[in-house]
Amino acid sequence: MFNISGVCFYFGVPIVVAYLMTHNFMMVAENASTIAVYLYYLGWMVFSWGATILMTNIMYFTLYKWEPKLLYILFLGQLTALIIFLWPARLYLYWGAELFPENQVLNSLEPLAFTYETFLRIVQRNIPNFVLWICLNLFYRIVLTIPRYQYGDIQETSKQSIPYGLPRFLHKLPEDIKGELLAMKAEDHYVRIYTENGNALIHCRFTDAIIDIEPYTEGIRVHRSYWVNPKSIVRLKSANKSKKLILKNDLTIPISRSYQNEVQKYIAENAPFILAGTSSA
Repeated sequence: MFNISGVCFYFGVPIVVAYLMTHNFMMVAENASTIAVYLYYLGWMVFSWGATILMTNIMYFTLYKWEPKLLYILFLGQLTALIIFLWPARLYLYWGAELFPENQVLNSLEPLAFTYETFLRIVQRNIPNFVLWICLNLFYRIVLTIPRYQYGDIQETSKQSIPYGLPRFLHKLPEDIKGELLAMKAEDHYVRIYTENGNALIHCRFTDAIIDIEPYTEGIRVHRSYWVNPKSIVRLKSANKSKKLILKNDLTIPISRSYQNEVQKYIAENAPFILAGTSSA
């Protein structure tokens, strides 16, 4: 069953963009039927949007084992949709030129010739589509924290366990290390994962790891190089002006000054018993 975000993405975008295209067209063609123009543009958007979603999913599953970056998947999906559906798309546009002879854009389309120059012109005309597609997916991922294309099976599971339903980078952990996620540490182009069973280094960008894990496991950034599962915190340790977190595996995590207020506020609101057990060195 679709949730509201899925409905907006799959159906809302074509409906809204078709409306905007119709409004733009009716400003220069007042005698045309608004309903006919809207249905034509809606058909165009459903076709082009659906083709892009289809090809992006094919690219995603085809390249799954290499785990390319999100932007590569989105760009390749849009580009392959443009290439594979070029001829049926052009036929639809030619049909629109016959229906609405007053539309200068549709009637200015040159005969389709499979040349390099023609392909470049088509790509240039589709730049707004590329921008819309990429920006919407980034908006879902970054702002709404609903990643549409990510590596790892999405299943309902405990937010504290690693083996199933979390981002694919956590599945790279050795079997004997998998368990309750405690913390993550950035180490150059790698991330050290701390669990209740030990720690292991995996190849992944720290910022990508945080983005991928947040929809599944609650966590707080306490340092430029550290992310912590707050449920793993045992106490807060103070020494002069520095503060550190002690986790239940006895791991000590430094809190940078820029994050101290944010961390203390979070603990005070969600786990005040930790502040009650604050110790000084």
